Amino acid sequence: MLAELGTGHLTGQFGPGTAGINVITFDLTDAAGDPLMPLAMPEVSMAEPNLSLGPLIAKVEPGKTPGSYRAVVVLPVAGQWTITAAVRVNELERPAAVADAVVVG
Repeated sequence: MLAELGTGHLTGQFGPGTAGINVITFDLTDAAGDPLMPLAMPEVSMAEPNLSLGPLIAKVEPGKTPGSYRAVVVLPVAGQWTITAAVRVNELERPAAVADAVVVG
């Protein structure tokens, strides 16, 4: 998945895409492609608006390299879920990257 994040980008993977425990691994980069180091841990959530579910808050932890993160979320049902990752890039800005994910039963 690739999503705009203010002047930067979020690239990542979502899996396994089934009801239950899912993992989102992602990297944050600035406009030059360098790792983006936010002021605080990114906030990741998922929602299924067609079923009025969420937002469900993911547990986020740093990855192995600068600008990389791992988020774990438990999704109760299949559906068309929306992933939102909000990142505090400075004192005034907190852009959010949004991506869609299909979850099967």
